[in-house]
Amino acid sequence: MTIIKNELQSIILGNGQIGKTNKLKAVQTFLRRNENICYECSDKKFIKKEEEKQLLNFAFTQNFFFSGEISEDLFVAEGAEQRVYRYNEYQVIKTNSAFFYKTWLDYFNNLLIHNYFFSATAYEFLGFSVINSSLFAVVKQDFIAAREVTKINLVKCLLEYNGFSNTRNNDYYNPELGIIFEDLHDENVLSREQAFFFIDTVFYLTDNFFPTPIPFSPPRIDDKTIDAVTAALQSGWITTGPRVKEFEKRIAQYVSIEKVVCVNSASAGLELILRWFGVQKGDEVIVPAYTYCATANVVVHCGAKPVMVDVRAEDFNINIQNIEKAITKNTKVIIPVDFAGFPCDYDEISQLVNNENVKQKFIPRTEIQEKLGRILILSDAAHSIGATYKGKRTGALADITVFSFHAVKNLTTAEGGAICLNLSPVFNQDEIYKELCIKSLHGQSKDALSKSQIGNWRYDVCEAGYKCNMTDILAAIGLVELERYENDMLVKRKHIFDRYTEVFSKYERFEVPVYETDIKTSSYHVYPLRIKNITESERDTIIQQIAQYNISLNVHFIPLPMLSFYKSREYNIENFPIAYQNYAREISLPAYYGLTDEQVRRVIEVFSNI
Repeated sequence: MTIIKNELQSIILGNGQIGKTNKLKAVQTFLRRNENICYECSDKKFIKKEEEKQLLNFAFTQNFFFSGEISEDLFVAEGAEQRVYRYNEYQVIKTNSAFFYKTWLDYFNNLLIHNYFFSATAYEFLGFSVINSSLFAVVKQDFIAAREVTKINLVKCLLEYNGFSNTRNNDYYNPELGIIFEDLHDENVLSREQAFFFIDTVFYLTDNFFPTPIPFSPPRIDDKTIDAVTAALQSGWITTGPRVKEFEKRIAQYVSIEKVVCVNSASAGLELILRWFGVQKGDEVIVPAYTYCATANVVVHCGAKPVMVDVRAEDFNINIQNIEKAITKNTKVIIPVDFAGFPCDYDEISQLVNNENVKQKFIPRTEIQEKLGRILILSDAAHSIGATYKGKRTGALADITVFSFHAVKNLTTAEGGAICLNLSPVFNQDEIYKELCIKSLHGQSKDALSKSQIGNWRYDVCEAGYKCNMTDILAAIGLVELERYENDMLVKRKHIFDRYTEVFSKYERFEVPVYETDIKTSSYHVYPLRIKNITESERDTIIQQIAQYNISLNVHFIPLPMLSFYKSREYNIENFPIAYQNYAREISLPAYYGLTDEQVRRVIEVFSNI
């Protein structure tokens, strides 16, 4: 094999005395006379040997194309300018495209190079290569084994999306690019075992052929954000410092409350409050069955039992009637979740926990619980900063509210969260703020900022606390995000939601989400579109079909009773039919600041035609 390869290399890299055409003919003659690298025929399939693959790949890396009959026009040298080369009725198109997609490249690699092309006459494959990040290939009416029909369908989808018309026999034609597939047999033929189809023209790819991928929810990171983080790094304060304290004040002002404690995640914030309130083994905390696992996990961490209740069909939020049925003498906390950024009915929940009959069931186990005298309302507002209910923003709607600033949230600090204190006047908000700061930093009486004052090094540890404080680096991002949140981020997200609803509400098969009413406005965090009369598996198939168009989708969320951990604890999704029905039909569409109108149009167009 080494001798054969060296001889081929000598021909290709000759001293220049052989002209281009003759050199290519010499390569072809060499390959044909070596019987040990010729095609083997078996059951109408020609399988190339490993040696042949290596030789072909070597030839391709040298940018040589060859066929049964060689024309000098077929020779494409490294660095050639963009032009069209013709060989009889066939043409090779070279583009200076700077980018092509791995999916496309892998498809042709598998199809045309690795055991999937053959012909009665050897080497009628005209060429396939990547030169200067450009992809082009020509096949002269060779039989191609179509072993993976799904890939053929993928190519069809992309052709149709990019304006190629299906003419006859699955030919695809575009007035600018010409015929892409010719004599591509119909799917009935393709679906048969050992099926074949013809390709006898050019595969042509530019950076515009595949649509730019649309991610689901990337963060907004620009120069302003980068500059703020750089300034934090250069300041010397990279842990909890002045930026965290400023961020806490700004959030408090935004939601119109007195005190906010920033932490490293919403999950940490929820658990910190449960522990502050004294939730422990034997207690129960009511949560919706349809939420992210963090809502229930923090209850388990405290040794208590999550009591799951079903949600409402119209807005995914917790059902008040189901809450009432679930309250027992062990209930200490209710955690309503503002699904997708749409606020729950907080006045109704408040009326429920303040009902005398409900209050009589409440058995306090700690001094704080006794002081409150009822079930605590702890809002999981991970999705809903900026949302409003009866003129108030989330953060000021429950006893205590916790926001999330995770990377996919409307307002991000990469990772982070905030605890918003809105307790009754019987509590001293300043004292609770200090207590939570201590709990979030190992129970230490002073943070780094306080200790940094000259001579103020001494500290105490009051309890075995936790380590979940926010850093100034994260707060630097948050300050930029909050500054442009209300009049920029929310405006853009509402525009995207309105555009989706404008179109999808015209289709009978779609159920658009509720995100605005007379008394509520969402934070426009997730657009949970539902499709009527489909099953969970059909929903999953739709997501896979749309993924072929480079559009990322999501599902919010897998209901808690369907997760292995909670199933093992004998939670059963059959007891939560509304949660399951919403989940099985739900697909979350892309929604983020950088999503352009053209990308929104693409999402709508693809979705509408699936």
